[in-house]
Amino acid sequence: MKVVIRADASLVIGQGHIMRCLSLAEALRSYGAVVRFVCRVHDGHLCDLIEKKGFPVDRLPASVKAKRLDTINSYEDWLGLSWEEDAEQTLLSIISQGEKVDWLIVDHYALDHQWETRLRHATAQIIVIDDLANRLHDCDLLLDQNLVQEMDSRYVGKVPAACNLLLGPKYALLQPLYAKLHKRIPARSGKIKRVLIFFSSFDLHNFTSITLSALLSLSRTDIEVDVVLGEKSPHYASVFHQINQCSNIRLYNDLPTLAPLMAKADIAIGAGGSTSWERLCLGLPSIVITLADNQKDIASGLSHEGLILWLGSQKEVSEQTIATALNDLFKQDLDPRWSLKCLETVDGLGINRVCAVMLYNEKKELYLRQVIPSDEGRLVDVITQNDQAYGSMFHHFLRKIDEYSLYIAEIEEGVLLGKAEFWNDNGIWKFSCSVLSIFSQKNLNELLQNKALLKFRSEHDGLLVFGSSKGSQNQLISICSDKASWINDFIPELVMSWLESGYQVAWTHAASTCLKGTFVFI
Repeated sequence: MKVVIRADASLVIGQGHIMRCLSLAEALRSYGAVVRFVCRVHDGHLCDLIEKKGFPVDRLPASVKAKRLDTINSYEDWLGLSWEEDAEQTLLSIISQGEKVDWLIVDHYALDHQWETRLRHATAQIIVIDDLANRLHDCDLLLDQNLVQEMDSRYVGKVPAACNLLLGPKYALLQPLYAKLHKRIPARSGKIKRVLIFFSSFDLHNFTSITLSALLSLSRTDIEVDVVLGEKSPHYASVFHQINQCSNIRLYNDLPTLAPLMAKADIAIGAGGSTSWERLCLGLPSIVITLADNQKDIASGLSHEGLILWLGSQKEVSEQTIATALNDLFKQDLDPRWSLKCLETVDGLGINRVCAVMLYNEKKELYLRQVIPSDEGRLVDVITQNDQAYGSMFHHFLRKIDEYSLYIAEIEEGVLLGKAEFWNDNGIWKFSCSVLSIFSQKNLNELLQNKALLKFRSEHDGLLVFGSSKGSQNQLISICSDKASWINDFIPELVMSWLESGYQVAWTHAASTCLKGTFVFI
């Protein structure tokens, strides 16, 4: 499968778009996809880093008409030229490779439906990664990993009716290391002993220095401080000299990942961008200052849920504001409920879920397991309006061991596909399967039904009689097969077709319990 990613980094744009696309690219490559990037070489671009990671980059030239940093006022200015010119250059880049790509991934606030429509004939499908919900898109899949109010309705009328939406932090594009550490990191509690400061690699607004000044004013040399700032930042030298004589403060630059430092920290101070999801995944309580308009909705949503301490935007926050907030936290023990809530919000498996939607086909393995009470929250996504009674009786049903079985279907650990449930109606087992809407176009419901029926049969002894959940049947087809027979893998498809034709179906592994039927299959 061929994938092209159109994204940029610059002193104004920052590195977040490229970094999350790199994480997605590495995951796609692990599944066998061929990925290349198309990036414009703005001041502060990351093309060298992308190539170092092993991905080819088509470098679009920086525009001679590009505005100075202090005159950029809108997302459209991020391109440095018109969307038409950018579309034409991107199109030529894709066409030059000779083959139509399977997916075009677009992660750029300056591009919208006009640009996407222009690229339509060069790709089979388009994915848009967005955080703003402020413009129209022409795409097949839209990913917004943020937690904001009215998330389910913010793209209504902004994408085609057939577009699949991947919304919320469960789709956050994090490096695989975060998912591994997520299971290991305990909730933070007790006194704060270590602080992590990271606003961005460039930090044009110099909040790294402002935060350090606030910390130094408190004279807490007993607290260890880790500071991360890129060497290309215009403030790197001044920050270096600011802490040069402070033995409890360490400065790091251009790290491949923040995960180890986040794991060590008791609290973080930073901006409200994509790093928010990394902090949440590792259960790291954080003080947030928003440095751009696109971060405000994110910070507002996280603050509303009690996941961060949001001090406000850059224009509202001073050195004294930060010092007061830190001092208040230093005086008290961290409530472990804050950290636990962070851990519950992001599990680090977002990339797996996105890859599953992009790459899944019927040849991929499907896993079913019995549901446990902690799965209730995950199953909300596959409970339809007709299942509301089931949803409200979840725990009650799980206790009815002999009358009810519920399975969760996963493509791999943590990647939910759907659910399958069986219930006993006067001796007749009926069942239904539901697939997540993002997989509904991949004809997976039949596959899930067959897999679920086979698993249910293998986990129950004796005679089982199945009937359609849509109504009652009078005629019976009886099946007797050896428990270890190879043919069992093919029987569910027959059972499903007979149920749909109006029969009841009895299936046993012992001839002595085989029922007399209109037809008997042995």
